[in-house]
Amino acid sequence: MTFPNQFTLCVAALSMLWSIACSSSGPPQTASTPREQATATTTVTAVVAVTPSAVAVAAASVTPSATTVPTATIAPCTYATAVQAVTRYTAQVQTPDGYGSAFHLGDGQFLTAAHVIEGQSQISLRVEGGAPSPATVTGVDFETDIALLQANVTSPPIQWGNARSLKIGDEVGVSGFEEGDPHLTPHRGSVTGVFNDRGITFIQTDAAVNHGDSGGPLFDNCGRVVGVVAARFEDPSAGSQQRQGIGFAVSAESVKPTLLAARAHPLIRCDERTYTIAAGKAGTVTISGTSTGGVLWLSYLVQPGTIRTALGINFQLASAAPGASTLISRQDQPGLIYRLLQTTNSGYVVTFDNQYSVFTAKIVTLRSCLYQ
Repeated sequence: MTFPNQFTLCVAALSMLWSIACSSSGPPQTASTPREQATATTTVTAVVAVTPSAVAVAAASVTPSATTVPTATIAPCTYATAVQAVTRYTAQVQTPDGYGSAFHLGDGQFLTAAHVIEGQSQISLRVEGGAPSPATVTGVDFETDIALLQANVTSPPIQWGNARSLKIGDEVGVSGFEEGDPHLTPHRGSVTGVFNDRGITFIQTDAAVNHGDSGGPLFDNCGRVVGVVAARFEDPSAGSQQRQGIGFAVSAESVKPTLLAARAHPLIRCDERTYTIAAGKAGTVTISGTSTGGVLWLSYLVQPGTIRTALGINFQLASAAPGASTLISRQDQPGLIYRLLQTTNSGYVVTFDNQYSVFTAKIVTLRSCLYQ
């Protein structure tokens, strides 16, 4: 076997060191026979050739890993880091009638409160610092008060938190675009109650909830969503400075199971018309139905200045099927919203009766939306 010159020199040098070490420890040992001499030479060569590389490999493979292993650290969740996460996935909802908030579930699908977009077909979404983008209603569940919107808006998706583990006193936050402000405003608070109403779990909080926050997230200190902001109640008898509001959010544990059901009820169409009802007369409007069934949303509004007495206008709703009875008959302050299950394709007939107003015509705006 032949070796490069440098390797031969190294072997020769190590052989000399070996010989010196052996001679210093005692009298020289000589092989008595050529066979023994050959055996001794083979042994020394094997030690010299193998041992240095083995030591080098061991040093290279063991020593660095023993001295460079990093210590893993996990940053604790804080309200400040939670707000950073919330800012990225929360969006503003804009309609002709007002504002609200929403958050991104992923793939351009956003979740908001149903009452923010009900009766609306012109809806847009925008994230902090972004431009508005048209949004369509892809699902709604009025019972849970959630709605799904689809828009070409880029933002990271949320992470769901464990709403069931929340206890009284746990820190939470509310975030939304208040009063149509283009900038997101977070508010810090705590859980003040958890209760169930008609099978829906609500989380009560003392975090500030204002107009425009509806549909936004209730989040924990890790920025995970534990609820959808639904409403805020105040004591009207208290002064404006002493008024203590209570915010409510639909728990994530009630929201998540209804997402699939909500997707089965996208918006089919919306229609808005204005009618003038002569004094002492009545007018009728027909609303077509759908063979697939769904939810019909109705609202009407008498324009300001057309009511000269305490009497409003009589509102009646009946099925358009022959011989059908009246479903709703009321006379009260207009602007109330009616929702009911659409089960046939016969449609409905709306009657505005102005017979109680002998001298004043009424201008009425009727808005209807049909959700599959």
